[in-house]
Amino acid sequence: MKKVSFLGNAFTYSLIISIFSIILALVYYVFAIELFSYGFIATNILLSLIIVIGAMLFGLKNYREKALGGVISFGKAFLQAFAIGVFGYIVIALFNYTLHAWIAPEYAASQLDGFIGFMEGFGANIPDEAFDEAISDFEKKMTPMGQLIEGFKNGAIMSLIIGLIVAASIKKDTTQAEIS
Repeated sequence: MKKVSFLGNAFTYSLIISIFSIILALVYYVFAIELFSYGFIATNILLSLIIVIGAMLFGLKNYREKALGGVISFGKAFLQAFAIGVFGYIVIALFNYTLHAWIAPEYAASQLDGFIGFMEGFGANIPDEAFDEAISDFEKKMTPMGQLIEGFKNGAIMSLIIGLIVAASIKKDTTQAEIS
């Protein structure tokens, strides 16, 4: 049985998150998919959760079996899941920075109209002042540096939340003999 290290395992499974997420982002960009439709938002959230949860589950199982002999505590499971998520989201944030700074600097600006239409869909529920503030906030976050900062911040939050849930589901002792 080949042993794996904490960081090595986290890097390996974070690459799965990164690769699939980057492929999705490139598909959205190449096919000019409207990012601010309810269908897209729901589909993107679902796909992203499947990717992250799947990578964390497989990563934790691999770490539990190969590094810890089938036994993992909640704390170790959470730290491993959190590391997998954070490393993955760091790579994604760096990719988004590269996309918005050098590959397609016009891409974020092209999404502004879609965001405005999405916000207008809320109609009279949003005062003009709040609407203007939301547009301004969106413009700040869609700069390359804004994408990087949001990616780091949101990645840490998502890794924390999903990591807690996945760690709670995976912590167990798989070395116990089954009773026949």
